[in-house]
Amino acid sequence: MFFSTPEARDDYARIVLQSVRPIDKIRKLGEELAQRMRRRVGGRMWMSAHMRRGDFIREGWVMEQSIGDHLLRIKLHLANGSQVLHGIQERRQVILFGVPDVEPDQTQLTLQPPEDGDLFFLATDERFANNMIWLRQNKAVLISDLLTPQDHQKFGWPLMITDVLALLEQVVISHSYYFYAHAMSSLAGGAVNMRAAKGKDYRTSWID
Repeated sequence: MFFSTPEARDDYARIVLQSVRPIDKIRKLGEELAQRMRRRVGGRMWMSAHMRRGDFIREGWVMEQSIGDHLLRIKLHLANGSQVLHGIQERRQVILFGVPDVEPDQTQLTLQPPEDGDLFFLATDERFANNMIWLRQNKAVLISDLLTPQDHQKFGWPLMITDVLALLEQVVISHSYYFYAHAMSSLAGGAVNMRAAKGKDYRTSWID
């Protein structure tokens, strides 16, 4: 995309990053779920990924055909992500996305980095029960694992809609300290925009 001036470019970035965002109700619940996720890893930095299955399998766009290979691919990238987070802490330097009016998230320098074997948050449209059980057995935490009956009661029936859950997953991902996803899914782009607005280091988002 080309702009007439740097000012016009920055104005467009402000609209995308600061004005186009989920409603307060979704952002508030997402922030609470992110805190619950952090508690699951002992207060350390935690990582996230998006596993698109569903229609991507049917259309031949899925990253890996089998769910086992797909999860292995994700875990390899998260292992690289852990090294990135350790490196940021060692160098004491956060490098932002090239966007206006954003301050670095200083918790990237103060929280302990991930440890081997930590749980990670996985946004996914996988719905086969056995596959979801298997993902959990392999350290994945799904959105349904973080939501409580009280959340459903307070938020109401919209949480039954998968598109609303996807927005909620994006908010949770925006708080994670490393994110890996597939470039062909729009969920990834929205999550990266949110991360940029929150002052995450640009090296902590990897779109494959």
